[in-house]
Amino acid sequence: LGEQKAIDKIKAASGVAEKLKASAEYLKKNGKSQVRPRVAAYVSDEIGKVTDHNQRIRFVENFTKTFNLPEEADLIKPTWIESLLILNKFEDAFNEGSKYIERKPDDVIVLTQLSWAGANHARAQLQSSQPEQRLQFQTAVLPHSKNLEGKIWPPPHRAIIASPPRSVKAFCYQT
Repeated sequence: LGEQKAIDKIKAASGVAEKLKASAEYLKKNGKSQVRPRVAAYVSDEIGKVTDHNQRIRFVENFTKTFNLPEEADLIKPTWIESLLILNKFEDAFNEGSKYIERKPDDVIVLTQLSWAGANHARAQLQSSQPEQRLQFQTAVLPHSKNLEGKIWPPPHRAIIASPPRSVKAFCYQT
Protein backbone atom coordinates (compact mmCIF):
# COMPACT_ATOMS: atom_id res chain seq x y z
CA LEU A 1 0.00 0.00 0.00
CA GLY A 2 2.84 2.40 0.84
CA GLU A 3 4.60 1.61 -2.42
CA GLN A 4 1.51 2.42 -4.47
CA LYS A 5 1.12 5.75 -2.65
CA ALA A 6 4.74 6.60 -3.51
CA ILE A 7 4.14 5.71 -7.18
CA ASP A 8 0.96 7.83 -7.21
CA LYS A 9 2.97 10.69 -5.71
CA ILE A 10 5.51 10.42 -8.58
CA LYS A 11 2.73 10.48 -11.19
CA ALA A 12 0.91 13.36 -9.50
CA ALA A 13 4.05 15.50 -9.15
CA SER A 14 4.01 18.60 -11.31
CA GLY A 15 7.12 18.88 -13.42
CA VAL A 16 10.10 16.65 -13.93
CA ALA A 17 12.09 18.08 -11.01
CA GLU A 18 9.31 17.13 -8.61
CA LYS A 19 8.96 13.68 -10.20
CA LEU A 20 12.69 13.10 -9.69
CA LYS A 21 12.43 14.19 -6.05
CA ALA A 22 9.44 11.88 -5.49
CA SER A 23 11.36 9.07 -7.24
CA ALA A 24 14.29 9.48 -4.87
CA GLU A 25 11.90 9.16 -1.92
CA TYR A 26 10.31 6.10 -3.52
CA LEU A 27 13.71 4.41 -3.96
CA LYS A 28 14.70 5.02 -0.34
CA LYS A 29 11.82 2.83 0.81
CA ASN A 30 11.33 0.57 -2.22
CA GLY A 31 14.78 0.27 -3.79
CA LYS A 32 14.51 -3.47 -4.36
CA SER A 33 10.94 -3.42 -5.66
CA GLN A 34 10.01 -5.30 -8.82
CA VAL A 35 8.19 -2.14 -9.96
CA ARG A 36 11.42 -0.11 -9.92
CA PRO A 37 12.17 -0.65 -13.67
CA ARG A 38 8.71 0.65 -14.61
CA VAL A 39 9.13 3.70 -12.40
CA ALA A 40 12.53 4.38 -13.99
CA ALA A 41 11.04 4.01 -17.47
CA TYR A 42 8.18 6.40 -16.60
CA VAL A 43 10.52 9.09 -15.24
CA SER A 44 12.87 8.61 -18.21
CA ASP A 45 9.97 9.16 -20.61
CA GLU A 46 8.97 12.31 -18.73
CA ILE A 47 12.51 13.66 -19.06
CA GLY A 48 12.42 12.93 -22.79
CA LYS A 49 9.42 15.26 -23.13
CA VAL A 50 11.39 18.28 -21.88
CA THR A 51 12.12 20.58 -24.83
CA ASP A 52 14.83 22.74 -23.22
CA HIS A 53 17.92 20.62 -23.85
CA ASN A 54 20.09 22.32 -21.21
CA GLN A 55 17.42 21.59 -18.62
CA ARG A 56 17.00 18.07 -19.99
CA ILE A 57 20.72 17.37 -19.48
CA ARG A 58 20.45 18.48 -15.84
CA PHE A 59 17.47 16.16 -15.39
CA VAL A 60 19.39 13.29 -16.99
CA GLU A 61 22.30 13.82 -14.61
CA ASN A 62 19.88 13.85 -11.67
CA PHE A 63 18.16 10.73 -13.02
CA THR A 64 21.44 8.80 -13.22
CA LYS A 65 22.23 9.71 -9.61
CA THR A 66 18.79 8.60 -8.46
CA PHE A 67 18.40 5.52 -10.67
CA ASN A 68 21.90 4.10 -10.48
CA LEU A 69 21.56 0.62 -11.97
CA PRO A 70 23.24 0.09 -15.38
CA GLU A 71 19.99 -0.91 -17.09
CA GLU A 72 18.35 2.25 -15.76
CA ALA A 73 21.16 4.40 -17.16
CA ASP A 74 20.56 2.79 -20.56
CA LEU A 75 16.96 4.02 -20.45
CA ILE A 76 18.05 7.66 -20.42
CA LYS A 77 21.26 7.58 -22.51
CA PRO A 78 19.53 8.08 -25.90
CA THR A 79 17.82 11.20 -24.54
CA TRP A 80 21.11 12.47 -23.16
CA ILE A 81 22.97 11.82 -26.42
CA GLU A 82 20.25 13.57 -28.42
CA SER A 83 20.44 16.67 -26.20
CA LEU A 84 24.23 16.77 -26.39
CA LEU A 85 24.07 16.63 -30.19
CA ILE A 86 21.44 19.36 -30.38
CA LEU A 87 23.57 21.56 -28.14
CA ASN A 88 26.59 20.93 -30.42
CA LYS A 89 28.52 19.19 -27.66
CA PHE A 90 29.84 16.68 -30.18
CA GLU A 91 32.81 15.36 -28.23
CA ASP A 92 30.64 14.55 -25.21
CA ALA A 93 27.92 13.07 -27.42
CA PHE A 94 30.33 10.83 -29.31
CA ASN A 95 32.04 9.71 -26.07
CA GLU A 96 28.72 8.83 -24.44
CA GLY A 97 27.41 7.40 -27.69
CA SER A 98 30.34 5.04 -28.14
CA LYS A 99 29.94 3.74 -24.58
CA TYR A 100 26.23 3.24 -25.11
CA ILE A 101 26.64 1.52 -28.50
CA GLU A 102 29.11 -0.94 -26.97
CA ARG A 103 26.29 -2.15 -24.71
CA LYS A 104 23.43 -1.67 -27.18
CA PRO A 105 24.87 -2.21 -30.69
CA ASP A 106 21.42 -2.70 -32.24
CA ASP A 107 20.02 0.70 -31.23
CA VAL A 108 19.39 1.99 -34.73
CA ILE A 109 18.07 5.35 -33.55
CA VAL A 110 21.22 6.27 -31.63
CA LEU A 111 23.44 4.90 -34.41
CA THR A 112 21.57 7.04 -36.93
CA GLN A 113 21.71 10.15 -34.74
CA LEU A 114 25.46 9.79 -34.21
CA SER A 115 26.15 9.06 -37.88
CA TRP A 116 24.05 11.96 -39.07
CA ALA A 117 25.59 14.36 -36.57
CA GLY A 118 29.11 13.18 -37.43
CA ALA A 119 28.54 13.67 -41.14
CA ASN A 120 27.05 17.14 -40.62
CA HIS A 121 29.85 18.11 -38.25
CA ALA A 122 32.52 16.95 -40.73
CA ARG A 123 30.80 18.83 -43.55
CA ALA A 124 30.61 22.01 -41.47
CA GLN A 125 34.30 21.74 -40.60
CA LEU A 126 35.13 21.17 -44.26
CA GLN A 127 33.12 24.21 -45.36
CA SER A 128 34.77 26.42 -42.75
CA SER A 129 38.33 25.28 -43.59
CA GLN A 130 40.79 27.02 -45.89
CA PRO A 131 40.44 26.36 -49.66
CA GLU A 132 43.77 24.46 -49.84
CA GLN A 133 42.69 22.19 -46.97
CA ARG A 134 39.39 21.51 -48.76
CA LEU A 135 41.26 20.56 -51.91
CA GLN A 136 43.47 18.15 -49.94
CA PHE A 137 40.39 16.58 -48.36
CA GLN A 138 38.59 16.23 -51.67
CA THR A 139 41.68 14.74 -53.32
CA ALA A 140 42.02 12.19 -50.54
CA VAL A 141 38.36 11.23 -50.23
CA LEU A 142 36.50 11.75 -53.48
CA PRO A 143 36.72 9.02 -56.12
CA HIS A 144 38.76 9.75 -59.22
CA SER A 145 37.38 9.22 -62.68
CA LYS A 146 40.57 7.53 -63.89
CA ASN A 147 42.92 5.13 -62.20
CA LEU A 148 46.71 5.10 -62.55
CA GLU A 149 46.62 3.28 -65.88
CA GLY A 150 44.30 5.83 -67.47
CA LYS A 151 41.34 3.48 -67.51
CA ILE A 152 37.96 4.71 -66.44
CA TRP A 153 36.98 3.37 -63.04
CA PRO A 154 34.49 2.10 -62.24
CA PRO A 155 33.89 0.71 -65.72
CA PRO A 156 30.76 1.96 -67.46
CA HIS A 157 27.82 -0.37 -67.20
CA ARG A 158 27.15 -2.36 -70.37
CA ALA A 159 24.18 -4.46 -71.21
CA ILE A 160 25.09 -8.07 -71.71
CA ILE A 161 23.42 -9.48 -74.78
CA ALA A 162 23.46 -13.22 -74.73
CA SER A 163 23.41 -15.07 -78.00
CA PRO A 164 20.69 -17.67 -78.38
CA PRO A 165 21.57 -21.33 -77.89
CA ARG A 166 22.82 -23.29 -80.97
CA SER A 167 19.62 -25.26 -81.24
CA VAL A 168 17.64 -22.03 -81.70
CA LYS A 169 20.14 -20.74 -84.28
CA ALA A 170 19.98 -24.01 -86.18
CA PHE A 171 16.18 -23.94 -86.16
CA CYS A 172 16.02 -20.31 -87.37
CA TYR A 173 18.42 -20.88 -90.27
CA GLN A 174 16.83 -24.09 -91.57
CA THR A 175 14.23 -23.15 -94.08
